[in-house]
Amino acid sequence: MTSGWMIDFNKVEIGKISYGQESLMTLGNGYLAWRAAPVWSRCSESHWPGLCIAGFFDHKRKKVTGELTLDDHEVCDGLISLPNPQLIRLLVNGKEVDFSDRNVVDRRSYVDFQHGTQFDKYTVRVEEGYISLTTTKYVDPIKYHSFGFEGTFAATFEGDLILESYIDASMNISENDGITSGKVSDHLFLLKMANNLEIALAAKTAVNGQLIEQIELNQDKQLLESVKQHFRVNESIIFDKVINLATSDEVGNPGKFARDSVESLSLVDIKANSKKYWAEVWGEADIEIKSEDPDIQCLTRMNIFHLWQAAQFNEKSHNDISVRFASLTDKSSVFSYYVANSPNTARDLLVCLIKRNDPRNEITLVYNLWIYQQITGDSSLMNEIGLEFLLETAKFWLNKTHLEGDKHYHLSNSTLNELHPKNSVLWSDNSYTNLMLTWLLNWVFILPNQNELNLLEIAKKVGFDNDLFNKARAVSKSLFLGISAKGEILLNGYNSVDCLTNIYNLGTGQLKKLIEQLGYYLPENWLQINYGYYLSQKIFRSNTLLSILLASINVTLGDSKTALDYFNEVIGLDNNDLLKKTVAGDTYFVIIGQVLEMIQNKFSGVNLCEGEILISPKLPDSWHKLAFVQKFQGVNLAIEISDQLLYLVADQDISLKVYGKEAKLRSGLLSTFALQK
Repeated sequence: MTSGWMIDFNKVEIGKISYGQESLMTLGNGYLAWRAAPVWSRCSESHWPGLCIAGFFDHKRKKVTGELTLDDHEVCDGLISLPNPQLIRLLVNGKEVDFSDRNVVDRRSYVDFQHGTQFDKYTVRVEEGYISLTTTKYVDPIKYHSFGFEGTFAATFEGDLILESYIDASMNISENDGITSGKVSDHLFLLKMANNLEIALAAKTAVNGQLIEQIELNQDKQLLESVKQHFRVNESIIFDKVINLATSDEVGNPGKFARDSVESLSLVDIKANSKKYWAEVWGEADIEIKSEDPDIQCLTRMNIFHLWQAAQFNEKSHNDISVRFASLTDKSSVFSYYVANSPNTARDLLVCLIKRNDPRNEITLVYNLWIYQQITGDSSLMNEIGLEFLLETAKFWLNKTHLEGDKHYHLSNSTLNELHPKNSVLWSDNSYTNLMLTWLLNWVFILPNQNELNLLEIAKKVGFDNDLFNKARAVSKSLFLGISAKGEILLNGYNSVDCLTNIYNLGTGQLKKLIEQLGYYLPENWLQINYGYYLSQKIFRSNTLLSILLASINVTLGDSKTALDYFNEVIGLDNNDLLKKTVAGDTYFVIIGQVLEMIQNKFSGVNLCEGEILISPKLPDSWHKLAFVQKFQGVNLAIEISDQLLYLVADQDISLKVYGKEAKLRSGLLSTFALQK
């Protein structure tokens, strides 16, 4: 890490470490993800020049009553890797340049978060001297079907260069990848998938400003453009390649769309759109940290960078815009970040997730809906789709509760995923779910007081009648919880940290009220007791993903030093662990959300989920400055926390609470508050 804005790699790596570096440097725009393999590489043990599109998964398939069906848990192996659109092959004096590890004498690769670019430079030794190949990649965040790169070739000797530019599907067209056939024509690669969807890739390559010709290969796995150039000593040959892709899921004729688009496509336009987009992102979403750890700033910006690539708002796009939204945004920490930093993106994702999910999947999606309404104040989404989903979810889980002889309602014989029970473990009275169901029912009870909601109409539609409402009242007062005599909220079921997740999501105050609402007593030091109880669980001790929950509790307990130790462990291991794996998975994105939430909500003490802004900073002693902007119900609030003072500026008049005391901010005027230790 050479600065607060980039991650820089200067050593040639092989195997999983190389894969991890390419993953960390991935570029994307919510519609596509383009891994950072060098342009000369093919699929190997050290490189994967992967390109993926949102929502296009590698599915195994089975026939049911003659129709192709997809089962999320049985058949979804991951995103389909499309043909390699970037492959560049160099032949110097008739011999292909070998970029293998033994020939590389110098390498520099980095991803620039500030400008949204990815850079590679490789210098190799050949018989005549040295050759260098430099490339910079760009993804268009606005015209999101487009991406490309520019590069230079130079040598320490004179000779002849043949530059070959490919779209290469030689390793992609197979039943296992979900792609069954390819068709090559005028600068266009058209693919057909097993489910009959079509994907089109069109490209054009220019050398020294002149387009190069497509070479007919009479096969369906490669599209080739080629040119021959003479070069002199240390003379730069400049080239660029632009690519456009489209699918039949979006347009009627993806081949025509991609070809027409690429004809007018310019790398200059892609670069301009990227520059504009990232300038706007960092103008609003940057988190500035001055601390005694030099890596914290860079790692924080890396997390922001990846979330703004994974999903983004685009007025002209359909809702299915995030490469990993199907799994990442059902995690509340990730979704909370989007709501407070890009509410339009959050709304798009929430609509899409609700449409794609069943109430049996998990209550967390309802919690995301609540976060959205609290932070944005937007009730239109509730009438559009949210209220129906909320009531359907409440109805489903209520119908799984039953009254037993101990006079408690019990939630039993449930699974982690009700849609696919044979892939899950049965459990009864899991504390996380029982408490979240109680919380959900409390939300249902206040719906009649919200006049802007079409409650009666939607309740009738989903069959949420008076009998069910009365049962909800009874369940919300006597749902069973496993609590020891010491006040330990006991582990039970699939979730290794049960109640810690409730504490993280709802906060200690709201959670304590829920538990007491169910008729249970908690001792005054119940948080310390449960912290110790869960810390003692062996399954928890080695789980990096869940360590952030301990950091959050330590903030609440006033132990910022221990909280920071856990936080630093997570943010560091997140980066280091990924370098040992092949791709950035869904777990990585959950960690990103939790890391950013720790910064913007826990350490800063900013709570946006109580219908008003509450601020009680708890900055670690080794952090000397924390500055960022949060969005709340149409207001942009700039927050800066230093060693001694809290600075607030809002773009509208607003009332909020600082350390529990009412404060009124005037639009555009700086307000200063003393920090409390």
